[in-house]
Amino acid sequence: MLAPGSRLYGPLVSARELDEQRDLFVAALGMEVRGETVLDRRGAEALLGPGAGETTLLALQTPGVPAGAVVCRHAAPSDETVRDPGAPLDRDAFKVVDFHAPDLAAAAEGAAAAGFAVSTPDGEYDMAGIGLREAHVRGADALTVALLGGAPGALDPYVRVTDRAVSEVLGITAPVTDVDAAERFYADVLGWKVVHEYAVDGASVASLVGAGTRVRMEGRCIGTAADEPYVGLVTYTVEHGRTAGTSLRGRAVAPRRGLVGAVVVTDDLDGVRARAGAAAGEPVAMALAPFGVTRAAVVRPPYEVPHLVVEAGEMPA
Repeated sequence: MLAPGSRLYGPLVSARELDEQRDLFVAALGMEVRGETVLDRRGAEALLGPGAGETTLLALQTPGVPAGAVVCRHAAPSDETVRDPGAPLDRDAFKVVDFHAPDLAAAAEGAAAAGFAVSTPDGEYDMAGIGLREAHVRGADALTVALLGGAPGALDPYVRVTDRAVSEVLGITAPVTDVDAAERFYADVLGWKVVHEYAVDGASVASLVGAGTRVRMEGRCIGTAADEPYVGLVTYTVEHGRTAGTSLRGRAVAPRRGLVGAVVVTDDLDGVRARAGAAAGEPVAMALAPFGVTRAAVVRPPYEVPHLVVEAGEMPA
């Protein structure tokens, strides 16, 4: 039984081929396939955008915790991805999915052995007193996964799975133009709060985010609790305090591919929709394990990345 309220389940990924993303989440990240369903054109377009067409949804889950990922394949996948990997400072679109790897080198080697491109370490930096190293796993559809490692036990307070190669989803990074507006949305609509804040800069951070110049990264992690998945609202500033990158607001719509949004589970879909007002779509009936026979609707924060909110009172571990 889920605790009352609304919680981040994990990323929503749009794929050219379901198998490519299934391989990443299962072989490299330790998830299991839980269910698959097909949304008709009307339902898919209500949830994912006017270009969706008939859409297949694949749900995956980290064993033992109510967290995972949902992958969608549209009737005619686009040649475009939401993000351009060559423009890493662009904002108002999700950028990367974070996981904790207690043994970073072993997890990176495992991802490489599964056939994925891995760069390690992409970054080495201090965040709120925690020394972190980070490796990036490059999947299909311009999807990037970050594996975070630190001193033994340093990240244990932020995840529930600590005894496997990779934890459940730690968070999803969202570079945004207006952090305050996004934070208000999450607080007012989903009841989330700031569970962690940080600010880092220096040469390793520039390398980490692919900036090509010195950059300061400030983040507010928004969620329900420190040990549950969060959305990491991030701003990048470069010389003279200038906000870096170009806004991608409005690009995260079907049938574009990549990290298009987030999946949220709630025990009160009608309440979420009422609080979101005009930012909420119409509910759609859906049957998809592990959520069961249920309803879902999309809500969009001010930076317009879709959040697929699924009503789920109980979920198997």
